[in-house]
Amino acid sequence: MPLIDTLRLKTNLELAGMDERPAAAIADALGHADVDQLATKADLAAVQADLKAVEAALKADIETIQTALKADIGTVQANLKAVETALKAEITIVKADVTALKAEIADIKADVKTLKADFKKGVTIIIGVLLTILVKLLFF
Repeated sequence: MPLIDTLRLKTNLELAGMDERPAAAIADALGHADVDQLATKADLAAVQADLKAVEAALKADIETIQTALKADIGTVQANLKAVETALKAEITIVKADVTALKAEIADIKADVKTLKADFKKGVTIIIGVLLTILVKLLFF
């Protein structure tokens, strides 16, 4: 167990301008400290090496994740493009159907107009015939 030279510490603190009582208190407190729990330069170097290894592993993991994400993004973009193309094709079909339906509606309107005119003619003829019959019945 390495020891702290408390007398030397107290003297150095006093030479640095500290009063004797606080210097003595600090030196005494450090003299009773558990110096076995203090990290050595070798301990710090080992921790630094561990941190560098963890940092390298994390960088590698990040690069792997970035590569996977880029691939996933590419796949999603390709899928979206395919969906867009399919939707455009469907829209084209729907537009054609709407155009065809508009033409059919126009034809039906024309047919209804013709039927209406024919109906009026028919009614007019029937009324004429009925009036002729009525006149004949009344006057003959």
